[in-house]
Formats: sequence, structure tokens, C-alpha cells
Amino acid sequence: PQDSISFDVQRLLLNKYFKFYQLLQSDSGGAVLHVKLNDVYQNRENAEIEEKKLLSIRELKEQELLNILLSTHANDYDTIEGVYRKVIKKTNGTSFAYGDELTINYKGSFIGGYVFDNTFLKPRPPSFIYGKEYQLIDGIHYGLIGMKEGESVKIILPSRRAFGEEGSIAGIVPPYTTVIFEITIIKVIKK
Repeated sequence: PQDSISFDVQRLLLNKYFKFYQLLQSDSGGAVLHVKLNDVYQNRENAEIEEKKLLSIRELKEQELLNILLSTHANDYDTIEGVYRKVIKKTNGTSFAYGDELTINYKGSFIGGYVFDNTFLKPRPPSFIYGKEYQLIDGIHYGLIGMKEGESVKIILPSRRAFGEEGSIAGIVPPYTTVIFEITIIKVIKK
């Protein structure tokens, strides 16, 4: 425990095995990877108990950071089902309903500003069916309620409305992490 090691690795290998978004934007050159062994557990049960303790600490830290953010910006945001929303740009565009297809661009970041995904930089914006499960995280559906084509919104999603206690499947968003999305609705196709 507490030992550490550093590796010189090719960026290509990090990108291949860890799939970081925007952390290593190039496959060329090298990077230094630092690894520290925090603790060693005698059995799986002890490791699971310690993991639960750490997750509880993460959950409390998330609430603290979210409260700090909202204390300085609370009046700027509306609240819909535990989602904090601030409309950035309004239009008279087409409104949408459950089952309509939306094409959007979004930028996802953490409270500290680190951007973990940004479709504004990609050649083709994603489309999804509004209200259909498993296409977007829960909180984005709530954050888009009442919006129209051409409008932009900033949404703050506590972990319970985003990636929850598990974090994102790809491992980019850790457990109990508030995320912020800036979203522009590019196109609405009525069902």
C-alpha cells in the first residue's frame, strides 16, 4: 500500500484501452501514467465495505459542490423534477412532443469545467427520439421540456438525474458526479 509507479506509454495505447474523451486528442507521441496503490484488502467483502464508504464520501462531496454552485447561481435556474435549467436562447421554432425526433448538439462538463464530451466539435450531430428510454440520460429529457427548435439551454444534472451511483458505462463520469450540459436543439422532426 502507498507504493506508486510511473509508466511512459504511447498515447495510441491509452486511447485504445481507456477511450478518454478529449484528454488525449492525438494518437501520436507519449504520455506519463502515474499509478498509486492506495490499499490492499484481505478479501472481497472488506474491499466492498471500503468501496461503499468511499461512495458515501463521494455522494456527500457531490452535494457540497452542487450547493456551492447553486448558492451563487440559484436565481438563474428553473427547477424541473430535480433538474436545474437556464434557457440561453429562445426562438419561435417548432415545438416537440413525446416521440418526435430531435437533432441536438451538446457539450457535457463537470462542475470544475472539464469537458468530457462535445458534439459541437464532431462532424455530425446526434439524433434521438424524445422520451424514448435509453437514448439519453434521464435528466436531459426533463431539461428539454417545453423547448423549441433553434433554442439553447444549460442544464445542471445532479447524479441522481444523470449517471447515478455507478457513473457512466465508459467510466468517463465517476459515480455521484454532477454534470452540466449546454444543449442546442438543431432540428425537430414531428412523428
